[in-house]
Amino acid sequence: MLCPVLWCSRPAFVSIMRRATTPVTKGALDERKGVTWLEWDYAGPSDDGLPFEWKPSDWGYLDGRVVAVDYAATAELQDDSC
Repeated sequence: MLCPVLWCSRPAFVSIMRRATTPVTKGALDERKGVTWLEWDYAGPSDDGLPFEWKPSDWGYLDGRVVAVDYAATAELQDDSC
């Protein structure tokens, strides 16, 4: 569900991701909301378990699917590939 990170610096001040196209339609975003809880298992300190907001500007299309493009660095810091 997240736009894939291709590279990030230590300690994740800079991340390089594929470019997603925007804007996302309200219908597509509402559909994404319906399945997000099935896909996301990260829960950071003092958050609701989701590293992003539901603003259309924080989402885009990548390879025909809706992905989050603006998300918290705490999620990235948990990823050993970063």
